[in-house]
Formats: sequence, structure tokens, C-alpha cells
Amino acid sequence: MRKNDLLWKVRPVLDRVLQGCHRQIREQKISIDEMIIPFTGACPMRQYCPGKPNPTGLKAFILANPNGLVCDVRIYQGKKTGTKTGHGEFNVGESAVLTLTETLVPGHIIYCDRFFTSIKLIDELQKRGFKCAGTIMKNRLPKYLLHNLQTDKQLAKQGRGSYDVLVREDEQIALTKWYDNKSVMFLSSIHAAETIDECRRYDRKTRSYVHVKRPEVVKQYNSNMGGVDLTDRLLAVCPSRMRTKKWTVRFISHFIDLSIVNAWINYKADQKMQGVRSHKILQLRAFKQSISEKILDDYLLSENEIERATEESLDVMEEKVSKTTKRGRPPVKAIPSTSLRQRGSLHLPAMGTSQHRCRQKSCVMKTTIYCQACDLPLCLTAKRNCFADFHLVGSN
Repeated sequence: MRKNDLLWKVRPVLDRVLQGCHRQIREQKISIDEMIIPFTGACPMRQYCPGKPNPTGLKAFILANPNGLVCDVRIYQGKKTGTKTGHGEFNVGESAVLTLTETLVPGHIIYCDRFFTSIKLIDELQKRGFKCAGTIMKNRLPKYLLHNLQTDKQLAKQGRGSYDVLVREDEQIALTKWYDNKSVMFLSSIHAAETIDECRRYDRKTRSYVHVKRPEVVKQYNSNMGGVDLTDRLLAVCPSRMRTKKWTVRFISHFIDLSIVNAWINYKADQKMQGVRSHKILQLRAFKQSISEKILDDYLLSENEIERATEESLDVMEEKVSKTTKRGRPPVKAIPSTSLRQRGSLHLPAMGTSQHRCRQKSCVMKTTIYCQACDLPLCLTAKRNCFADFHLVGSN
């Protein structure tokens, strides 16, 4: 197994993440692109991909929805990543697309960039029931097609937004060449220039925005191809990367972040369906913090530790604090997380020896009552019950 699988050390973690990815809802329009797991140390699978946010690291091929939700992952392990089928041998990019589409049902529209796109790939995807569109490199096209297309100079004379289209005799594939600041070629089995709209571009000569003609294939590609790039941006928000020389540690932390990003995208969609306002939905950083607090409360802060702490009287605890603290105002104790405050059996009131200001929101009174688990002063009188209000969900 070690000889055949270079990922044998992290395979259990990867398989568990893939189980969650395979259960995600896939949209009809879906994209495939490369992702780099940042790592600059020694690793047999390390790659260099210029143009990526982190160009050096482990390469992964990602199947993602336009909203950044990752649906499938394949790790590049070298040239042997390519596969052979009954239709001949495919290169690494073509093989990655065919492998990632094995978990899809026919009817999806695949968008990919020039690293993957080729005529042979689109023909194979059509046999499997998929449509495909993407940019393509000139060296992957026959020379007679390039001679039939207008040159870059001819398109430049016509101005920004000019284009030229070639359709194969069977009308299954269309080649579109569009000129913006430079020429870009698109190969598609579903879109061409059947409809033309306008997009807004900045003109450096006039220093103003202008409207440029845009074929349908360009519009659809720009709208649906950014799923993996969006995932990269979300993974850069408060990543759990620590300085390490082991690629396995970086690999595991990266996929933990990827799982959290997928969970946050689903959480955000569920909140919008329930009609929750945008400013009340947790942002990704706060979402990660809430997960961390829940894990710490459930596993690190056990009930036995709290019970042992509550056995000591508050008088003894105050004596310890008075001996260790310096002169001046004592530091403000942080309010515990919501999950800890909801453990009703652990939160019992106790009587202190000195008065402190109540920590319940909007209360300015002083009290000698403490919560043994939270170690915070809270009012508990006939007129004020801040102790109960503080431990209710959403009280603060």
C-alpha cells in the first residue's frame, strides 16, 4: 500500500473528508480547477504552480460549485495520476476531469480552464452525458483551425469585443476566439456566440469605463468558473496553519479548514432560507471560533475538572488570587462561551466575602453571589435574578 499510495499516512483523514464532500448537493453548472495546499518543505509530491496564491505545495484537483462548496477532491501524486481507458491514454488534466466526474450524474455542465480543456476531453465527456466549456491553449488545436480563425491583429483592428466562431461539421463543438485586452479562445459543447451581451471594462487610454461586446460562452465561463478560487479565498481566512516541516501536518490542517468552509457555506445557505438577516449570520471567522469553543468545552473542560474546582470554597480562591495579583485594578474576567453557560447542573450559586459588580448585561448593581462554574458575580435577590438571566440562551 505504501508503494502504490503516497498518501497512505493521511488516507483515513482524506477518506473521511471525501465522504462529507460526496454528500453535498451538486449544482448543474460546476467547475474543476487546481488548488495548492501550501507547503515549502520536503515532500515527494510537492509542485510549483505560478499564478496561484500559494504557488508551492501539494496540488489537488477540485470539483466545486460556483458558491465555493467543494464536492470532490483528487490529490496529484505524480505522472502516474493519469489513467488509461478504452479510448486511449489521457494526460493528467484530462484524467483528472474524467475521474472527478465519476461521482456526477449525466446532465451537468463542466467548466474548466486551459490546463484541462481539449477536443478529446470534450468528446469523451459528451459520450458520458456531460457538456463542457473552457479556455484552451493554441498548441492543443489543429493548425488548420488556427488558419481559419481571424488573427489577433485582425481582431485588434475591429476593437475590443470582437470575436470569431468556428463550429464543427457535426455541430457538437464550437471554437470561439474573443478579443479583449488580448485574445482568448474558448472550446465548448454547449455555448458559442448565439447571444451577445455587453460587459463593463476599464479603458486605460480614455481613463473611463466602456461597454464591450461579450459572447455567451465568455459570460457563462466567467460566472461559473470561480468556485475553486472562491474556496481559496475562504481558506485564507484565519487558517489553522502552524510552522511545521511535516507535510502530513499541513495536509491535515488544510482539510480541516476545508471541512469548516464547506460547513459554513451550508450554514449560511440554511440561515438565508430561514429568513435570517445577513448581519445576524455568523461570518467565517466567528463561525470557526464557535466551533473551537464547542470542542474545548466538550473535551478539554471536562465536568470532573469543574467539580474539583467548585469543591474549593470561594474564600480560599480569593486568598490565592490576593497573593498572586499585583496592586491596582484586577483584570476583567472574560465571559465564558454560550455552550459552557448552558450546563445547568454545573452552575450553582455560592456566597462570596466581598461585593463585586454584577456581570449581567444592563445591570449595574453589586452582589456577593458567584456562579461556581463561570466564576462571575451575578445578582440573586427577590427583585433581581441576574443569575437565571445570564445563563439563558442568547441573554448576552
